[in-house]
Amino acid sequence: ERRRDRVRGRERDRQTQRERERMRGRDKVRERERGRDTVRGRERERQTEIERERERERERETDRQTDRPADRQTDSQIERKRSEGRRRRRRGRWRRRRRRRRRRRGRRGRRRTTTTTRRGKKEYEEEEVEEEDEEEEQEEEEEEEEDEEEEENEAEEDEAEEDEAEEDEAEGDEAEEEEEQQQQGEKKNTRRKKKKKKKKKKKKRKKEDEEEDRNSMLVMAMMMAV
Repeated sequence: ERRRDRVRGRERDRQTQRERERMRGRDKVRERERGRDTVRGRERERQTEIERERERERERETDRQTDRPADRQTDSQIERKRSEGRRRRRRGRWRRRRRRRRRRRGRRGRRRTTTTTRRGKKEYEEEEVEEEDEEEEQEEEEEEEEDEEEEENEAEEDEAEEDEAEEDEAEGDEAEEEEEQQQQGEKKNTRRKKKKKKKKKKKKRKKEDEEEDRNSMLVMAMMMAV
């Protein structure tokens, strides 16, 4: 029996030894897999970095072709930033309008609750509510003015951007035409004509903008008076 127990014990030891070896083998396989994953990850990072570098190189090439400095932002990036700013401002305006509506609703509710039996208390409460209403109305008017100013500024920015784009286009057209005229020998006269046309257009635009501003100010004044 003792001999048998010893044999069984040795068998058990061998079994546990085999299990340990199997576990070690699995651990090694896992470590290998992890190593491969890390290598693949690094390879991916390298690949993405190479792609980014190529993209930057392309942008630099386009900047060189268009005679732009390389550190300047692209038109799409500038446009994206501007549109984000506009969105943020609009959201702020919408929030303020919502707040105003809520306040008005709350005020209506407060007016209804000021009915009491004693005359003195009722009058006092009604006066208090009127004062609150006046203060809130002033705040609302200020906020509305701010919103209108923001909208005007945005409109001015849009106009300025459009003018810039038009000027850039005009400059590009001018450059092309100048090259053609240099070949033909008719450079000076057309340039002068174009400059005159440009000046006239700018003057016209300025006049129109000033008239629009005056009209908007008049409308604002009328609204405030009402």
